[in-house]
Amino acid sequence: MRAGTAVYCAAKGALRNLTQAPALEANVPLRRAATPAEVADLGLYLASNKAACITGATITIDGALSLLLSQDAWIRHERA
Repeated sequence: MRAGTAVYCAAKGALRNLTQAPALEANVPLRRAATPAEVADLGLYLASNKAACITGATITIDGALSLLLSQDAWIRHERA
């Protein structure tokens, strides 16, 4: 990789839309889905000088939904 090259991956989860927001968001640990603007803001941040020391990162923006991917986490969530 050349000096000055940064590589990122923004892994978006479900995005909020007006028709399915209530049903979807009930299952998201943070109780809301990301908005398209929030995903865009992440891209803008990563492209800025403020993120100069970040490279090779995958950043998940999914309201903590990825935490429920493991069976143990799902069971703990359901019992809470």
